Amino acid sequence: MRQTLSATRSQEIASERLDVIRSLYNVSRALGWLGLFLPTALIAQGALSSSGLQPSISHTYHTAMGDVLVGTLFAIGIFLIAYKDFNPEEYDSGNHSAFWNGYWDRWFARAAGFGAIGVALFPVDPVTISGCEKIVQDAPDLACSTGGMTWQGYVSITTQGGEINNLLHFIPAGLFFFCICVICIRFFPEEPLKARYLGRNEDGDFEIELRRPSKRTVFFTSLGCLIAVCVAGLIYMAAKDGSDAPVYLFLERINGFFWLEVIAVVAFAVAWLAKSKDFKATIASNTGGGT
Repeated sequence: MRQTLSATRSQEIASERLDVIRSLYNVSRALGWLGLFLPTALIAQGALSSSGLQPSISHTYHTAMGDVLVGTLFAIGIFLIAYKDFNPEEYDSGNHSAFWNGYWDRWFARAAGFGAIGVALFPVDPVTISGCEKIVQDAPDLACSTGGMTWQGYVSITTQGGEINNLLHFIPAGLFFFCICVICIRFFPEEPLKARYLGRNEDGDFEIELRRPSKRTVFFTSLGCLIAVCVAGLIYMAAKDGSDAPVYLFLERINGFFWLEVIAVVAFAVAWLAKSKDFKATIASNTGGGT
C-alpha cells in the first residue's frame, strides 16, 4: 500500500512540475512576442501616419499609439516580475513559491520588469515629438502635451545645479536594458564565457586556457552584447544632444535613437523566444513530444 501511495505521489509531483514548466514556457513566449510586437506596431503606425516615426519609442506615448506602448510595457513588466527559471531541487524542497531566494536571475528579471513599468509610468517629455501640432499645443512655450500639462510636469527634476530632463524616465529605461543584458550574458547561456589562468610556462610566459563556449553561449552572449552596444549608442546620442559631432549628426539624420531602441528590443525578444525552447524541450521529453 505504501508503495502505491509513493508511486501516486511521484506522478503528482511530475504532473505539477510539468504545469510549472508549461507556465514558464508560456511566459517566455509571451515576452518574446510582445518584444517583437511593440517595435513592429510602432514602425507600421509611423509608416502609415503623416507624422512618421517618432524620435524614440518612448515618444510614441504622446501619440495615438500611447495606449499600445503603455499596455505592452506593463505586460512585459508583469511577465518579467513573474518569471523564474525552473529548478528541480528547489521545487522538491517546497521552496519554489518563496519570493525571497538566492536565485539572481529572478531578481534581475524582476528589476527589469519594474524598469519596464517605470518607463510606462514616467513618460519622456513631448517637446520634440513629430506631428506635434496634431496633438495639443501649450501656447506659452509651444510645447506639446496631453491634457494641458507642460513637459516640466512629466519627468524633469530641478536641482540647485540646474534642470535634469527625463531623469525619471531614463533611470527605469536604463535599469530595464542593463538587467536584460545581464540575463542574456550571464543566466541564459549554459555556462559563462571565461578563461582559466594556468600560471607561467617554462619560458616565463603567462598561460591562459580559454574554454571553448557552446553555440548557445555564443548566441545569448552576442544578443546581450548587441543590447549593450545599442545602449552605449543611446547614451552617446543623449550626451551629444545638440552638438555638431559628425557621428551624432549622422545618427540624428537617420533617426538613430529610435532604431537603436528597436534593435535592442528585438534582441530582447529573440532571447526570450530562444529561451522558451528550453522549456519546450523539457516538456517534450516528459510527454513524448507534446506541449
